[in-house]
Amino acid sequence: MTEQTASTEQSVRSFWIAFPVALLVFSLVCDVIAVNSTNSVAWSLIALGTMLAGFLFALPSTLLSLCNLVVVPGGVFSRSEIAHIWVNQIVAGFYALNIALRLSTALTSNLTIWMSVAAVALLCVSGVVGRIMLFQLRATDNKGLEWRAQ
Repeated sequence: MTEQTASTEQSVRSFWIAFPVALLVFSLVCDVIAVNSTNSVAWSLIALGTMLAGFLFALPSTLLSLCNLVVVPGGVFSRSEIAHIWVNQIVAGFYALNIALRLSTALTSNLTIWMSVAAVALLCVSGVVGRIMLFQLRATDNKGLEWRAQ
């Protein structure tokens, strides 16, 4: 894969991940509103819907990054890239379990809210690790910097 293709793939993946992250964070906001609202059922359903949409939009990117890690022969990955991929897998697992719990109980519980808080916190960690990964890529990739400047 050429450097320009790798950079384009990273920017497309970054674009596609912003929408699911916004949906997942909004589902947490809806959960907080549901706890403090008189109409908690409606807010819980909105939280479930946005969480489900965010999970479904994030799943392809998450699976693609895992396939890159596992399937690519002779792939050389930095520790930050591996950490970023595995944190994203853990977040996806949290949300899958959270959705399953919500569908089985039909209401938001303290456990599901705390799982959402933990998943959003892990998303923040993933974002920081992703930025570190991009900084390392740009710092060590002089050839890539030359074509980006053109």
